[in-house]
Parts: sequence; structure tokens; C-alpha cells
Amino acid sequence: DEHLLDQGFNMTAGVDPETGFIRGGSRHNCGTWMDKVGSSPEAGNKGIPATPRDGSAIELVAMGYQAVSWMAELVECGIGTISEVVMKTGSTQKTVTYREWSEMIRENFEKKFWCASGYYGDTGGYYRDTVGSESGGDEKLRPNQTFAMVIAPGQFLSLLLDQDITIDKYDILMVD
Repeated sequence: DEHLLDQGFNMTAGVDPETGFIRGGSRHNCGTWMDKVGSSPEAGNKGIPATPRDGSAIELVAMGYQAVSWMAELVECGIGTISEVVMKTGSTQKTVTYREWSEMIRENFEKKFWCASGYYGDTGGYYRDTVGSESGGDEKLRPNQTFAMVIAPGQFLSLLLDQDITIDKYDILMVD
């Protein structure tokens, strides 16, 4: 982007070894498709991303979950030949199987993304847009949560428990 500040080119990407979430970017760059760098010196937003999409974005975590779960199934069916991966963060390293990685994401998705109280003070609750951002994350409701629901509907336990929604055997979200 022509307005990106120099700091926007300094970023990292990887996997959080505690949650299994794909993460990356920095608060100075556009980490995903959703972001746009400001261009107005008058408004004071020149070179500043409009939303903090660094950290772990909900739709990227959902895509990662589906990909890792699929890899686990391939290995379990005898099709896949590589059964484990090494997660590295700084000097820390952790070896896990694809199934273990998939379970890490599944176990942490709800804990990290579900926002029971809601950003606007309501009690309905919804899923955060990002977690683990340098700027604290983004609890606003955005279209990215919808993409994540289509990609990995089984991850949305709080939504499913509170609504007349079920998931069929093909992982398709059904609204009754």
C-alpha cells in the first residue's frame, strides 16, 4: 500500500503453541483482506490500519482448523505421510500431531473468541473478530465471523447452545 508506514513492513507470522491459532502481522500493517491503511493526513489516519487485524483473525483460525483437521483425517486413513509438525515461537518449540493441533484449536476457539457480554454492553454475546492483537484485539462484530461460521460451523458452541441451530453430519450449519 502506498500509505503504509515503515513499521508496517516489520511483522511476524506463525502458530501460537498454546492455542494452535495461526497468528501474525503487526498493528502497523494490513494483516488480512479486511483491513485498509488510512490515507488522510487531515484525518490523522495516514499510514494507520483502520482495524487491528494482527494477531489471530477469526476466519483464518477457522480455515486453519479445517485444514489441520483434514490433514489429521488423511494421516488416520493412511493417505498422509507426515503425521506431525513442529511449532516454533522464538526459542520455544513444540511437536504435535495434526490431530493434537486440531484439538488445540477446537479447545481454545470458544475460550478466546466468545465475548459473552458484547462490545456494546448488550448481553447477547458474539464472537470477537481477532484475538492476540498488539492493540488488544477487536471485539466488534464484523463480516469475518460469518465467514468463519461457514468454514468451521462446529466451532461456534455458544451460538449453537443458545439458539435453535444444529449441525448436520456434513458440518453444515442448519437454522431451525
